[in-house]
Order: sequence, then C-alpha cells, then structure tokens
Amino acid sequence: GVNVSMPDGAGCEIDRPWTDLATLGHKLSRNQLAARLLSSLVSALNRFEAEGLDSFTADWQRLDGLLGKYVVLTIGSENALGIASGIDSNGSLLLDTPAGTQSFFAGEVSVKEWR
Repeated sequence: GVNVSMPDGAGCEIDRPWTDLATLGHKLSRNQLAARLLSSLVSALNRFEAEGLDSFTADWQRLDGLLGKYVVLTIGSENALGIASGIDSNGSLLLDTPAGTQSFFAGEVSVKEWR
C-alpha cells in the first residue's frame, strides 16, 4: 500500500520505518493519487504494447531495488535462495544460486540479511 497522509500518532503502531506522501511534500488526496497512478499505468501499458519490455529495461536496471540483494524466493512450499541479478528479456527474475543463474516467472520474494 501507499501511505498518503498518516494521522498524528498512527505511526506508533507500525513496527518498522515508514513515511507518507504528505511528509515528503506531496499533498494529494487518495483520489488524486489513484487518478495519477491509473493515467501512468495506461500510458505504460500502451508503451509496452507498442515497444515491448525492451523499452523499460534501462529504467528497470536503474531502479531495481532487489539487484545484488540476497533473497529467498518462495514458490508454493519450495524456496530458492540466491542473489537477485535483474530480469531477463521475458521479465523473469534472475537469481544467482549455487547451481548457477536461474530464472523465475512467479513467486514471493523476501530480502534477507547475509548470515
């Protein structure tokens, strides 16, 4: 979710770092935010339809929050462990594992601390 404008004191119950858009200087209502997100999404979908994933690759690489992080990928009851190394030309997550680089189309990713 996105915290738009948290009321005073609401953060006391959150057990991890957080912020909201209002604190960052973005004074938007939830409706305004939803409208902007939908507009951007429609634009991105049109671009994807016309140009494919390749037109997003440079931005993805620049903004990839998982890149180089040790992660656990959970698929059903199975786990894959490794270092996230971007995405391939199909949009699959690339994971450097002890068995080599593997690609995954689905799963739940958790960032883990090195031990």
